[in-house]
Amino acid sequence: MNRLFIGIEGGATKTEGVLIDEFGKVYATVQGGPSNPWVFGFDNVAKLLKQIIDDLLVKSEVNWEQIVSVGMVLSGAGQIESQSNLRNELQSLNVDTNKVFIGEDLLGPVPNGGVVIIAGTGSNCVVYNGDGSSKRAGGWGHLLGDEGSGYWIAQRAIKRVFDHADNLKLSRHDLTRLSDEIKAYFKIQDMSQLLSYFYKNFQKDFIARFTQVIAELAMNNDDAASQELFKEAGFMLGTHLRAISGHIETKLYDQGTLRVVAVGSVFRSWKFLKPGFTDALSNGNPLPFHKVELAQLTSSAAIGAAIWAARKHDIPLPNVDFSKCFTTLDKIDIMVAKLVALCEYVVVNNFNALLLTQSSTLNTLPVNLKARLFAVLSHRGLLTDDNLPLLLNCRTRTFDFRDCANITDQSLALMARCSLTAQIERKRLQHSVSAQNEIPPHTPTTSVLNPSIIYLRGLQITDYGLSQFVQQYPSLRKIRALHCSHITDESVISIGSHCSRLMELDLTGCIKVTDAGINGLRQLTHLRSLALTQIPITDDSLISIGQSAFHHTLNEINLRMCTEITDDGFLFLLKNCPNLKTIGFIQCPKLTERSRQNLNPHTHQLSYLVWTIPAE
Repeated sequence: MNRLFIGIEGGATKTEGVLIDEFGKVYATVQGGPSNPWVFGFDNVAKLLKQIIDDLLVKSEVNWEQIVSVGMVLSGAGQIESQSNLRNELQSLNVDTNKVFIGEDLLGPVPNGGVVIIAGTGSNCVVYNGDGSSKRAGGWGHLLGDEGSGYWIAQRAIKRVFDHADNLKLSRHDLTRLSDEIKAYFKIQDMSQLLSYFYKNFQKDFIARFTQVIAELAMNNDDAASQELFKEAGFMLGTHLRAISGHIETKLYDQGTLRVVAVGSVFRSWKFLKPGFTDALSNGNPLPFHKVELAQLTSSAAIGAAIWAARKHDIPLPNVDFSKCFTTLDKIDIMVAKLVALCEYVVVNNFNALLLTQSSTLNTLPVNLKARLFAVLSHRGLLTDDNLPLLLNCRTRTFDFRDCANITDQSLALMARCSLTAQIERKRLQHSVSAQNEIPPHTPTTSVLNPSIIYLRGLQITDYGLSQFVQQYPSLRKIRALHCSHITDESVISIGSHCSRLMELDLTGCIKVTDAGINGLRQLTHLRSLALTQIPITDDSLISIGQSAFHHTLNEINLRMCTEITDDGFLFLLKNCPNLKTIGFIQCPKLTERSRQNLNPHTHQLSYLVWTIPAE
């Protein structure tokens, strides 16, 4: 009879067991529940492990005496204390622990040594060197770490929605889809109902699985907020690798390439992790290796646990080639990434000078680089009417001009013409196809803009530019025009007529907007948030809102410093907008104690309320 070995690998979500022989033949596999002893209890995990062993023996039709060794590599079992506790619990269940070797879960993918990063429910990173030394970073659980993990991403997404709603930290991206998916996944109507999931009925793995929904948003809906979360997670995972880089023996990065085994469901979204991961490696002090090859297991890490247990028993398994159980996820050239980052830095800091001498070269940059340059220049307030045409690209969904003082009607009109040109070209192609029954060869295509968000603040934008823009982009979901003092009712009416999908409108400080403009919004059906701070509206606007098509969807309104609204208009608004959750009416001198009293029947549904009432 061939010598037999059992390997068990487990984490916060599931546990896998396998029984193999010395030639790598798999006799049986078994799967069970989670097995982190610090989370689920040492006694419960010991019972699960014994059950897996028993099931493997039954399925393989062998007995315990035929097993040479058992390797258990588990999340939360990296410390001597946890290994000792678990061993004692197994002994109490009559398991012969002389055959059992217990280690942390990262050993499974690299039983013969190497570097592994885990990003599943939790996260961890470790190197096992040939001399027996090791170095780890992370793995301290969801309360102290787990950066870049599924739980970390999900918790961060929820926290971001809370922070934005509380006005603590405003998101640069639209959070509407993310907020909707949070409510759908957790089956709640209001975000405050999430508290029970994090305190009273906490289930880490259930919360972590919400990251799968975020991944779908990032992939299928091109949701910028979701993509940003994965980029941040990628950066944290790359930082883990950087943290252990000085402890990796040189033979593990032969010819400058380090192989890293990537384990966990978060790596399914590698496309969105990669930018942040690469940034973490390319920024900072030089690393001892120049390239990273990310590999993923094609077989269960439980096989690695069995190989590790055999090695601990001084039994080599030369016929089991675990190196063939991997596929390459990606290869990263850190030096190239550094060069790209340097080029980006030079271009951004010398953009206007390059515009004069290298405009043709800049115009031919790949779309992904244009998108990165657009974001950086926008954040620094360096976008202008002159350089914007070179950076327009189909990947940009958020046009953030809040800090760009040199953006005028000229840029908005140009963007409107881009849409119009694309429409004309599509019609031309359709006509050509219908006439020839085939697409003409070498047909040029126009890069179609598809913005969902536009931010403006204090710019010299007038009705001419904004009206043209909104007419060509009816799919806009969020418009913020803060303190744009040249915008009048004409622009607002145009928004109401064309932006049928609009969900958020902020007209704070647009002092030339009146009741007529607000009345022009009545036909919108999806509007959820409306900010009218400092606008000279009267009760007529509040009545228009209460009678609008969005009166049932509106859940946030800001009426700060609307000095002409009265108790009558405010009461009409409350009665006709039943789903309001957030209300602000600071420095509204014509609102009295009567308005505050009218709020009493509605306070149970409000999540945020701020007001001032003038003294009698």
